[in-house]
Amino acid sequence: MDTTSIAQTRTPIISNVLLATVIFVIVEVMFFAGLLSAYAVIRAGAGLNWIPPSDVRLPVESTLINTGFLIASGILMVLTVIWFNKFKDKSRKAFWGTVVLGAIFVVWQGQEWLKLLSLGMTIGTGVFAATFYLLIGAHGLHAISAILAMLYIILVLQKRCRIDQLQSIMVYWLFIVGIWPVIYRMVYF
Repeated sequence: MDTTSIAQTRTPIISNVLLATVIFVIVEVMFFAGLLSAYAVIRAGAGLNWIPPSDVRLPVESTLINTGFLIASGILMVLTVIWFNKFKDKSRKAFWGTVVLGAIFVVWQGQEWLKLLSLGMTIGTGVFAATFYLLIGAHGLHAISAILAMLYIILVLQKRCRIDQLQSIMVYWLFIVGIWPVIYRMVYF
C-alpha cells in the first residue's frame, strides 16, 4: 500500500490557518489571564488605596453602551461566516458592519482615555491608573490589530478570501469581544 497516495487524499479536520489562530488565541487567553490575575492581586493588596484620582469618575455607563457596539460587531462577524457561501452580498455587508462597529468601539475608548487624561488620570498617577491603562490598552491594541486584519481581508483579498481565513479572523475577533466584558467588569466596578 502506498502511503503517499493516502496522505494526499486526506483532508485536514481543521485548516492550518484556523489551527494557527486557535493556538494563537489560546496564548492570548493566557496573556490576559496573567494580566487580570496580576490586576486582582495588586487590587487586593492595595486595599482602600485602590481608587482613581479624586476628580476622576470612570465612564461606566458610556463604556457599557460602547460594549454593546462591540458585542453587536461579534454577532455580525458570526453572520458574516454563516452567510459566506450562500449570501455573498449579505456576508460582505455584515463584515463591513463588524469593522465599522469595531472601529466605533476603539475610537470611543480613545475618546474616553483622552477625557480621563485631561482630568489628570495618567499612567503615573498611581497603581490604579497604571493597571487601568495597561489592561484597557492591551485590549485596544488587540482590537486595532483585528480591525486591520479585517480591512486586509476586505480590501486586499476581496473575492479571493477563503472561508478558513474568515473563520480565523472570526475566532480572533470573538476572543476580543468575549474578553472585554471580563475586563470591563473587573476594571470599572
